[in-house]
Amino acid sequence: MHRGIFMRRLINFLTASAMTFVLVACSAPSLNGLPKSSRVKLDGVEGVWYSDDIVVHVKSKRDRLYSVHMVGAHAPLQLSFTRIDGWYIADSALDKSHLDNVDPLLVMYTIPVHRFARIRLDGDTLRFSELKDGWVTSQATARHGGIARSGGDPILKGDEQQLLALFRAALEDEDAWDSETVFTRVHRED
Repeated sequence: MHRGIFMRRLINFLTASAMTFVLVACSAPSLNGLPKSSRVKLDGVEGVWYSDDIVVHVKSKRDRLYSVHMVGAHAPLQLSFTRIDGWYIADSALDKSHLDNVDPLLVMYTIPVHRFARIRLDGDTLRFSELKDGWVTSQATARHGGIARSGGDPILKGDEQQLLALFRAALEDEDAWDSETVFTRVHRED
């Protein structure tokens, strides 16, 4: 492959990867998502949001699902929300309906993993924080489905109900969460 094309693809890959992990949380991934029956609509989350140099577009799809497209990424993410004890938990995964748009260097993201973040939406401010890997490692007991290891990184093994139990425990422990990342809504001038 021509060196210039390779470098451009590598830079695109690293940029898209960084944005993906920033938005959808870098905490432990899971092979299972939260239950479809627990999905709720999050009024006001649609729109364009930015934080530092990250810009994302959130659009409603169907069945309480949202599409999240990050500027610079080739394929959107599918996002759903679950409300637990007054908090929203975002469950994100690659939108499988757009696999034909995935850059060959991003093929590893086609593995069906879910990532989670705690969400707080207040008007034009969206805050999210991810679970700390250390907390997940210490708390993901057999009751929560446990963890597997990929290198040194934990992967949640629990089923849908075990994941709900893990998030209920996390929401009661403020030390379970990293500091919040804040996104601000972009208003269009007409």
